[in-house]
Amino acid sequence: MDDRPAPHPPHDEAGAGSSSEARWPAAILIAILVLLVVYTLYFARDVLVPIVIAVLLKQLLSPLVVRMKRLRIPEPLAAAGIMLTLVAGLIAGGYAISGPAAEWIARAPQGMAEIERKLTALRGSVEEVQKATERVEELAKAAAPAGDTLTVTVRETTLGEYFVINTTFLVTQIVIVFVLLFFLLASGDLFMRRFVKAFSRGQEKRRAVEIVRGVQQDVATYLGTVTLINAGLGMAVAVVMWAVGMPNPVLWGALAALMNFIPYVGALAMVVILTIAALLSFDDVAQALLVPGLFFLLTNIEANLITPSVLGRRLTLNPAIVFVSLVTWSWLWGVAGAILAVPILVAIKAVAENVEALSGISVFLGRRDA
Repeated sequence: MDDRPAPHPPHDEAGAGSSSEARWPAAILIAILVLLVVYTLYFARDVLVPIVIAVLLKQLLSPLVVRMKRLRIPEPLAAAGIMLTLVAGLIAGGYAISGPAAEWIARAPQGMAEIERKLTALRGSVEEVQKATERVEELAKAAAPAGDTLTVTVRETTLGEYFVINTTFLVTQIVIVFVLLFFLLASGDLFMRRFVKAFSRGQEKRRAVEIVRGVQQDVATYLGTVTLINAGLGMAVAVVMWAVGMPNPVLWGALAALMNFIPYVGALAMVVILTIAALLSFDDVAQALLVPGLFFLLTNIEANLITPSVLGRRLTLNPAIVFVSLVTWSWLWGVAGAILAVPILVAIKAVAENVEALSGISVFLGRRDA
């Protein structure tokens, strides 16, 4: 009888089995963490959105504070001057376009009948929908008991009521952004120094400062460049709209500049808006369709020639990743998420570029030819 102990399984097989079993708890914990982050971003959006906007604006406006500080202007005074300028510009711009915008909104319901008259090809579809509505009403009357009258009333919220309902919330968010932005600008590098002091030790502090400043510089460069490009696009759109005879060209230029912060969807929405406005403004359908066609040409020149050449390869992003980011942040934060999708992605890429351990993420987020 052989008293020798049974041979143990090979070390690599036992190690492989134990390591594969150990991966499952880690994967489950990561999945739970991701779900917690997503739910937090969604349910705390009313608090997080103004904070993120204020932080991004701080990166954009910090160079101005630094230049004013070099002129021996105290940071709180410089921040107050910048904030007053922003508020004055916002009020002046809102006053300039509020009148024309209100006129177009009030004109929209009556203008739909005019658009229907011009687009005769769509009249058949509209009539079919009306006939179907009448059939539904007849069926509802037939289903009601004898002697009873079944009345179905559907009241839609008008655009004016929608804006009134959301005015208080919007004003509150804007106030939070401006107040927080003032404190961030007035504090200068205080938060960065506190962050580095709290999470770094010894020689790591210098590297941490370099990383934070590199991220701030990249984000500020991107936001400043994109803001200037969008402003240039808005001016070009205004000039073209004036040249073709569109009323209120300044309104369309300002709207184009704002909507261009939303990738893909913003330009598409502007095409639809300009098409409707042009059909209401011109009797000739061909002349009306020229308006969105020219806008489409301008946006393609900006997106495919100007922006890539100005930003360069280092700050450009993979279009597929941009679209995924747009869908994700729009679902989480609505319109604000759509506007913030690309700046947030740029901030993540900037962090990955300045942290060696995350360099793979930077390569993944960049273009294929980067």
